[in-house]
Amino acid sequence: MKTVPGWEEELPSKWYSGYIDAGTVNDFDLTYHYIFIESENDPTSDPILLWSNGGPGASSFFGLFTEIGPFTLSSESLTTKAFNATGVPTLLRNHFGWTKFANLLILSGPPPVSFGYCNPPGPTGSGFQCGQWNDELTAEANYNFLENFYVKFPHLSSHDLFLSGESYAGIYIPTLARKILDNPESLLASVLKGFAIGDGCVGKDIICSGGTGPRPIHQQMFRIEFLHGHGQFSTLLYNRIKTACRQFEFKFRMDFIQSMDLGNSLDGNEECLTQLAKVDAEVGAYFPYNLYDDCWDGTDEDSSSQTPRLRSYACGGQKALSIWVGSDVVREALHVNLDSNFVSGDNGAGLNYSISERNLMPFYRHVAGETPLRVLIYNGDTDPGLNSFVGESWTSSLGLNVKRSWRPYTLDGKKLVVGYITQYMGKFRYIEFILNFRFIGFKILGNLDYMTIRGSGHMVPQYKPQVAAMFISRWLKNEALPEFQSSKL
Repeated sequence: MKTVPGWEEELPSKWYSGYIDAGTVNDFDLTYHYIFIESENDPTSDPILLWSNGGPGASSFFGLFTEIGPFTLSSESLTTKAFNATGVPTLLRNHFGWTKFANLLILSGPPPVSFGYCNPPGPTGSGFQCGQWNDELTAEANYNFLENFYVKFPHLSSHDLFLSGESYAGIYIPTLARKILDNPESLLASVLKGFAIGDGCVGKDIICSGGTGPRPIHQQMFRIEFLHGHGQFSTLLYNRIKTACRQFEFKFRMDFIQSMDLGNSLDGNEECLTQLAKVDAEVGAYFPYNLYDDCWDGTDEDSSSQTPRLRSYACGGQKALSIWVGSDVVREALHVNLDSNFVSGDNGAGLNYSISERNLMPFYRHVAGETPLRVLIYNGDTDPGLNSFVGESWTSSLGLNVKRSWRPYTLDGKKLVVGYITQYMGKFRYIEFILNFRFIGFKILGNLDYMTIRGSGHMVPQYKPQVAAMFISRWLKNEALPEFQSSKL
């Protein structure tokens, strides 16, 4: 791509866009749409960072154009002279985009998510015409796509590869990594160095259960702890719930939760149900992606509104993105069919999807304890849905050795605390070195870091772009985060 509609200046780095075959899965021939953006730093040596949004069914265009890409879209994109003249939303420079330090590959799967499609019916088909998807089939299709990406770009095979994503990509990314590890002789296995998940699902037995029925008890428990821990309902009610709902036990160890048959229902405990029913009334409304925010899925996009807003960033990205991808000029630039159906939804909306992955904790335990891959789990601490209480619980329950316990990290190496991190390490593996026939060395297999981001909701790179760019760039280089130093206050 020589130009990107909505951006009138020279591109900060090269863009590539088009289609890549992903084989036959689910009895359909699959075609993915991709966007690959070279690093603005050193595209010849910087790693490849794959990004996926979640859903299931969400287009990763959302992450590219509201979170991590070199440009962003927002309500401001619809207020410019250029937009009024062309109808194409204006792209705004993202000074904390991840192309500052990595080659960025955008994965949107499975077809027909984004501009991907299946044959039959082809690019104009609806999201429900590519069969029934589940997590295993998606991992297979994503793996096929990534293999064929390297066929298309063989010169990139010398770069380190890292996988990343957020939300339901907490299923997409680890299952793709698992598929790669299951093929140890593949090119993908030789280049994969690690993966990072933000505010992610872990499997329907842990978090992200899907469906419309009642939440599993332990998920209700973590919701109660999150809301009370953030001062959203009274301690009086909290204590009544603790007394009435003894099934909760209020133990925050996922190994405990997995060992107990807690069930999905509180039927029979009327007092518990009565007290739980009072929570929503005391809490009131809140934005499900960010407790201390008010970007209500576009309802505040009216620039004429004089109502004070809590947020510190521009909202309205989803609306601007919908207009942008609907433009013929944009579709021509992206090398996609003009009549293509653009599919993007959430929680399975827009396609047939069944959540099938039950619990990825054993896989994380294997990766961090038995492989050289590096894993980063990060969580905004004001995300009400996939909240940091759950994240800390399941990561601490993996049984890994603690390398460094919970501590603050900063932006400035002094007092500007922006979150907290706990670091775990894998097993020691002894290696015999033939050196004077007496030296025996060892190395540590793998590691896993769990991080929280202070004041961030679900989409960390959107809510805290500078912090996200800092810790991801350092993680890619395996560099330590800036420490809190009280002597420098």
